[in-house]
Order: sequence, then C-alpha cells, then structure tokens
Amino acid sequence: MADKSKFDSEKYSKPVLGQGRGQGTGVAGLDDGKIVFVDVPGTTDGLANNAEAVLSFQHTPSGKDVFFKAFIDTFTETYSSNFNEETVFGRTDPIVTFKNTTKRVTLSWKIPAETMSEAYENLEKVQSLSQFLYPTYESIPNALTLSQTPLLRLKVMNLLSKTSSGTTDQKNDADVGKRRLLGALNSYRSTSSSDQGILGVITSMSVDHNLGNLDIGVLQTTTNTILPKMIFVSIDFIVLHEETLGWGRTKNGTKFNAPTFPYNINEIDTEATEDQEKYGISSTTLYREFENVRRKRRTKEQDCDNERAAVERNAEMARQRYSGMFGERRYKRDMNRVNRLNSKKEALRMANNGETLSKRKQAKLAALSDITSGRTLTPQEHLTIAGCYDDTAASEGTGRDNPTGTPIDVNDLTSMDF
Repeated sequence: MADKSKFDSEKYSKPVLGQGRGQGTGVAGLDDGKIVFVDVPGTTDGLANNAEAVLSFQHTPSGKDVFFKAFIDTFTETYSSNFNEETVFGRTDPIVTFKNTTKRVTLSWKIPAETMSEAYENLEKVQSLSQFLYPTYESIPNALTLSQTPLLRLKVMNLLSKTSSGTTDQKNDADVGKRRLLGALNSYRSTSSSDQGILGVITSMSVDHNLGNLDIGVLQTTTNTILPKMIFVSIDFIVLHEETLGWGRTKNGTKFNAPTFPYNINEIDTEATEDQEKYGISSTTLYREFENVRRKRRTKEQDCDNERAAVERNAEMARQRYSGMFGERRYKRDMNRVNRLNSKKEALRMANNGETLSKRKQAKLAALSDITSGRTLTPQEHLTIAGCYDDTAASEGTGRDNPTGTPIDVNDLTSMDF
C-alpha cells in the first residue's frame, strides 16, 4: 500500500513534452487550436518527503488521513482563560472564579500545483478534508441516526501534535553540561504520522480556488473542466485536550502535570529525575497519585466538618435537655427509650419478615440517639470513632490536627491510607 504521507507530482500523469506556447511552463498552451499540456517534474516533493514538512489530518471515526505540503501562511494559537466575575457591594474588584482554559488554532496554507497531476491530486485532497467535517451516521430501520461527532487529529509538524508522556532517557540525564543540553536538542524531533495529531474539531473552513487571480490562472483539462493551480485553505480549530492540564504539588514542589505540553520539549529537570529514581515513577504519575490522595483528604475533611457540626449541635441539645434538677432522671429515661427501640429494631431484623419500625418510631430513635450521644461522648471521642483523626500522621506538614496535636501531612502518601 502506498504511503499517503509521501508526495508524487507525477502520480496521475507523467511529464510530457509538447509543442505550443506553454512548453516548459507547466501550463496549458494552444497549438493548431488544440490544448497542449506541458508538465514538468515537481520540485517541492523532496522537501515534503525527505524533511517531512507536511500538515496531516486524520479523521478519527474512519481512521482515514490526508496530507498537505506545509506551505503555511498563518499559524496562530490562542489560549483563552475563562472566569466568572461577581460584583459584590462595597468591594473594589469583582470576585473572580476560574472556569477553564481553552485553546484555538487558526491555520491557513497554500496548496500549489507544479504539474497537472499534482493539481488533480490537490483537488482530491481538499475534497477529502471537506468530507471529514461531516458527522457519522448509523443506519436503523427507515431512518439514519447521528452516531459520531466529526473529530479530527491535526498535526502541524512539531508545533501542534499530541502531547507525549515526557519520559526522559536516564542515561542521557546522567550526562552533564553542554553534552546534556545538546542531547536534549538532538533528540527533539517529530514525525509526519497523522495519528500523533492533536484531537479537536474544525469549526470553520474556507477554500479559495483563486479562479479570478490572473497571475495564477488555472489548468483546463477538457471542456467544462478546470484544475486550480493554487488553492488557499484556512481553518479554525478547537483543541480538545485528552488529559486534564494543570499544576499540582509533588514531593519536589509544584509542577505541571504534562511537562511536555504543548511542543513536546523535554525540559531537563533534575527533580523529575530524582522522582524517577526515588519512587520508580515519573513526576507526572507522582502528581496524579498525590492528587488522588488529596481528593480523598478533601472529601474526608468535608465529611468530618459535617460530623463536627452535628456533634456540637447534639452536645448543645444535651446540655439544654439534661441540665437542671431533673436532668439526670430525664437522661436515664431517654436512654431506656433508646435501648428499647434498638432492641425492638434488632428483633424485627432477626425475624427477617420485612417488618421494621414505623417512621414515627424511627424518627424518635434518631432524635433521642443524637441527644443522648451529646452527653455520652465528648466531641473528641465522637470524632475519633468516626475516623476524623489520624494518629499515624507524619510529624510535619499541613492539614487537620490529630488528638495529640500532630498535624497530618497531606503531601505524605504514607499518612493518607483511608
């Protein structure tokens, strides 16, 4: 199977020699009233084939791809950070809440034809790219239903491509000085493989065939049939990131979780090497591990905050109900009610006949249990039973204090076993 990333200006027709005013120009001329085409071998194929100076598009649903020589006019990346702004009375500046950061690409390029064969192939490629913009349908009885969005992968050499894992060669990292820096430069390379393009969608596409440009002209192959000699194409492309990008804390400080974004440059990072050697995983993986732990910590802290508020509420209710002359007697009576209802609840459970306490008795049991617990246990004992303290925490760091006053280290994986 032919490699579609390779270019051949003579694919559809070989250069021919003919007579006429167009001889040697690669354009059409007239000879005795007949159109004579004089093709010349392409001179830009080598640049695209050997240096791989190409643009590649891959249609994700079908896996089909199309390649263009990189005669780029415009390549602009636009990063937009979106915020919610809330104006508060008496405050000079609004309260700003971050939403997301998006990336858009504006790309325009020329598609020249040095031969008639290349002009025909260029039109074929633009046709394929146009087809990539339409969705995928699935046939059901008597109807068609939309099944896939027209997602594309776009690759603009090394400037726009899928982000690599960012792993580094530990042997190269062992070098020092200029050899190390030159090694990083020499190893920085890209390929024309279309499946390495960045994922996204084309929101608009403009195709200019330059039919009215007399300086460029067209090739007329036969009656009512022309081939543009130069096509201008421009697109707007929204990037869909395949991983969550952002900064997070690791053992060696705050780092970006995708260190090779967006140009796949492996920055020489001694701390990243230390991570690999010490933990056996890269900084990116280590960051994700810490993020998972911190997410669990935040969830647990929220649960414990709710538990703490409930404990304080129960303690206050217990003080009000059981203080005074008859408080002790009222407490014993409530405890007897709690014990009786719990016994009845357990008996119904053991009977396994589907019967349970009525809603009124369940509400009564819950209320009395809350109030009596406010006197039975101290808030610290209650929270310890609920697992809101960690006695095995590290001796340094930030986080909730345990009963002995030792802070929990949110950066220490060993103290985050939930």
